[in-house]
Amino acid sequence: TYVLEVFEDVTEKNKKEDSHKKLIGQLDQAQKVAGIGSWEWNIEEDEVLWSDETYRLFGLKPQSLPVKYRTFLPYVHPDDRKRVMNLVSNSANKGIPLEYETRIILKNKEFIYYVKADVIKNKEGKPARLVGTIQDITERKKTEEELAQYKFIIEQSTQEVAFADLEGNLMFVNDAWAKNHGYSKEEMVGKHLSISHDKTEVKVIEEFNKILMKKGKNSGEIIHKRKDGSVYNTLMNNFVLNVAGKPKYLVGMAVDITERKKVEENNKRLSDIIEKTFEPIALIDFGKTNILNYVNPAWEKMFGYSAKEVIGKKVGLLLEALELDPQLRIKFRLAIKTGKIFSAEMHWKHKDGKLINVEVVSV
Repeated sequence: TYVLEVFEDVTEKNKKEDSHKKLIGQLDQAQKVAGIGSWEWNIEEDEVLWSDETYRLFGLKPQSLPVKYRTFLPYVHPDDRKRVMNLVSNSANKGIPLEYETRIILKNKEFIYYVKADVIKNKEGKPARLVGTIQDITERKKTEEELAQYKFIIEQSTQEVAFADLEGNLMFVNDAWAKNHGYSKEEMVGKHLSISHDKTEVKVIEEFNKILMKKGKNSGEIIHKRKDGSVYNTLMNNFVLNVAGKPKYLVGMAVDITERKKVEENNKRLSDIIEKTFEPIALIDFGKTNILNYVNPAWEKMFGYSAKEVIGKKVGLLLEALELDPQLRIKFRLAIKTGKIFSAEMHWKHKDGKLINVEVVSV
């Protein structure tokens, strides 16, 4: 008696099967993370294959039941159903690629799904299969609607406003931002935010954004560059915009402070001159307070008081002199009222009690 035994080495076959299973598992995990399901519809046989994530998107246990084209339809919002059926019909009969958004009802809650599919044709050139994806875009649509509500206000604002992704690529700029930089909006969107800054300022921006990402907001003075190469000073107030609880955009709001900086520089130069002049100068509030707000070094030297001793104190010397001379008092009040220069000789007391004959000029 003979027994014929046939042997086959299935090692490679098993390896391929294991590799295939692993690939399927990785694909399912990727779809789960991305929230995107895949599907395939055999039009002629009306056989539909859903990936595990597609089942999950409809609140079903993966591969828990066989599906057909019409399995999907009851989930579609009644007001969207006819439109969806017409779009699917055009794809199945005319070979038109499928793409649409629709409202989906799950457990009495409304969601928005995005569906897209390619048409696979048979040898005769007729549509045979639809192969596509489905994705829950509810949160994205809510964000888009919220942004749309603010867009009009932002566009009308005279304040410069820009949105960038976390890598610093400009996603949106309003008219004020584009105009102040000398570009059109189309020229700026899609470019890196470094387009708005000189090379030497880019490092400052990088440090600024590190703090912005860490704290969620940051503000400070930043120099901006125009298309023609000229620069201007801005006060930036930036914050991180979260979408679905995660950082999504960098939002920058800029105010041109060029004129303010010029005024500050002029005031500093004037302050330096006042500090260094030999003429005694004092700044007095003749409103309700009648106090000294400032005295320069020359004033301190003439009257023997330090600035710390008199700043914030009521002025007695000038007021006493005016009370002693009614005509002088009238002249002084008229000058204050009309904004004209007041000038008069008076006796003021030195810190040590000595009278000093001074000429007071009030402007």
